[in-house]
Amino acid sequence: MSMVGLSVDWKRDQHREFVQGLCRITEHAGPTLRERIAELLCLGLRCFVADLALVSRIEGECYHIEYVEGENCGGPQLSRGQRWRLSQTLAQPTWRSQHLHISRDIPMPLPKLCAGLAPQGYLAAPIKVSNTPFGVLEFLRYQPAQQDLGVCDGEALRLLSAWIGSEITRTSQETVLRRVNHRLMRQALTDPLTGLANRRAMFSHLRREANRLYREHREGCIALIDIDFFKRFNDTHGHQQGDIALRMISKAMKHVLRDFDFLARYGGEEFLLWLPEQKLSVALTVCERIRDKVASLTLFPEKLSVSIGVATLALTHQTDVSRDIDAAIAAADAQLFIAKAAGRNCIRAIEGH
Repeated sequence: MSMVGLSVDWKRDQHREFVQGLCRITEHAGPTLRERIAELLCLGLRCFVADLALVSRIEGECYHIEYVEGENCGGPQLSRGQRWRLSQTLAQPTWRSQHLHISRDIPMPLPKLCAGLAPQGYLAAPIKVSNTPFGVLEFLRYQPAQQDLGVCDGEALRLLSAWIGSEITRTSQETVLRRVNHRLMRQALTDPLTGLANRRAMFSHLRREANRLYREHREGCIALIDIDFFKRFNDTHGHQQGDIALRMISKAMKHVLRDFDFLARYGGEEFLLWLPEQKLSVALTVCERIRDKVASLTLFPEKLSVSIGVATLALTHQTDVSRDIDAAIAAADAQLFIAKAAGRNCIRAIEGH
């Protein structure tokens, strides 16, 4: 068999090993995009007998280095995050044409990125992310190699650039999906009018807190806060003014709370306040600040006030803290009823329940 035939067979075997390597990386690569791209570039360096591998992101005339593996063999030190003018790189023809570029002879003069070097081979392929041009994949060979660059290298290069584009696309889509899921979760747990936690979030938070406090043998306090004569306010001034009042009062209450206090909209004009690891005397001080703050608001057509009922959360059921939570809320509600009966705009509390 001739030397040409041996070379072709060698290239075919190398290409087969290259594809197998791609599959192994896909199955067993590291968890981060950077680790996966690094493994793909190292595979390309071996396949193309190259010294330097680059993945760029190109915006206008700006060339951003996103990933780099290997050495620039005495040229400028290259690292992730560097920016070059596109005209200072070898990537410009590939980016403009969106076609593969494989060459043993690099046209002179060399751009700044390769200044002072003598590349023996250059491979470049456009990278697309979500079917949109993203950047260029490049391999530079600085040392003479026994095997010339050929058709099999082009096939491998095209496959590798598509693989890298797919990895970036998939990671980008996963990032977007996580953000959407996070936003949907926040929406599912947030009252849209006031921006406070809703009932679902409230009970979930209380259960977590109750389990924690039970393990640590501690207690906390629950307060129910109700806006006085709110139905009359709505009937007199309209629901739009009522919504404004709910938002303003929510904001005013949050302003006087500490970072670890938890405020939720319980329903209608009623709010629940959770004060973790606080004695009843401290809870009453916090609630008095809330009552005073709301009473001092002057942004409404008429003065508004709140009545507050407070109870301690005594944790006695190890296997079902929900029973203790329900009992504490019922006790706070009973104290709220007493505050309403006492003339409103006041606070009533009970130790234990």
